[in-house]
Order: sequence, then C-alpha cells, then structure tokens
Amino acid sequence: MNVKTEKEKMLSGEIYNCLDPNLITERQRTKELLRLCNLSEVDTERHIILEKLIGEIGQNSIVESPFFCSYGQNIHIGDSVYLNYLCSILDNN
Repeated sequence: MNVKTEKEKMLSGEIYNCLDPNLITERQRTKELLRLCNLSEVDTERHIILEKLIGEIGQNSIVESPFFCSYGQNIHIGDSVYLNYLCSILDNN
C-alpha cells in the first residue's frame, strides 16, 4: 500500500498536517530565500534568488520586493510577467 506524504496530500488538495517536519523545513528554506530576495536592491541578484525559490520564472519577468509565498517551488511565472509590490502567493496546492 502506497502511503502519501504530507506534501503529496497538500499538493493534491487533501487534508494534510502542515506541522510535518519536512514541510516545516521547506517553509524555513523559503523564508530564508524570501528574506534574501526582499533585501536585495539589485535586479539581477534578485532574479538569481528567485530562480532558486520558485519553480519557474520566464524571460523579462519582474517580481518587485517585497514578495511573499508559502513554498515557492509550486509557482510558475511565464515570460514578461510583472508582479508588483506586496504580492503574496499561497502556493500550498
């Protein structure tokens, strides 16, 4: 029998335990990358951090700081997208 992880449950829209140690670790990593991203004043540096943080960011896309998200890796941004200041994305599922 295949038992789903809490992350698999989360991504499939099922009830999950957000206090799962693996999910906590992922959120902590996300918070650290968000901190670095939001403190960065150089667009190229911010873009490099965003490439580590989110699942995909297209060409000529801009994410203004401050930016917030839950996990980051579930976000896919296409080409020529502009996300303005204080954008918050809850990417749990």
